[in-house]
Formats: sequence, structure tokens, C-alpha cells
Amino acid sequence: MTPPVRVAVIGAGHLGRFHSQKFAQIEDCKLVAVCDIDSERAKALANEVKTEAVTDFKSLDGKVDAVLIATPTTHHYEPAKFF
Repeated sequence: MTPPVRVAVIGAGHLGRFHSQKFAQIEDCKLVAVCDIDSERAKALANEVKTEAVTDFKSLDGKVDAVLIATPTTHHYEPAKFF
């Protein structure tokens, strides 16, 4: 049996919420965390999808196999370059 793909969603806005809900439902996927610079927003979404909330995407280094970047487009470059 293959281990689940470890995923994090960066951005807890409208699209981040949508994607987090979908990842939380996929059997072969482990939603490791939801990341947002707004800690309250990250916590609220993380509680909804039963995962960890983080405010710094760099803290996910080595803990995920993939990330979905759901921040405003102008903020995509930094996390995309990091991962």
C-alpha cells in the first residue's frame, strides 16, 4: 500500500477553503496543514478540515510532498520558488 500524498494549502481564502475541503476528502491524500499569514483565518479553516494551521509556509519544509498555492496571484512566486 502506498502512503498518502502529504499536501498543504497555502492561502485560506475562498479558493484555499475550497481546495482544503477537497483534499481533506481524498483517501490517498493527507492534508498536513493550511497556511495563511492571518493566523485566525488559518485556524478557522484548519479546524473545519481537521488539520494544522501555520502562518509561515517555510515551516512545511520536509513535511509535504506537494502544495497548492491559493494566495492572490501577486504572492505566488515566493512559495512556488521555495517548494
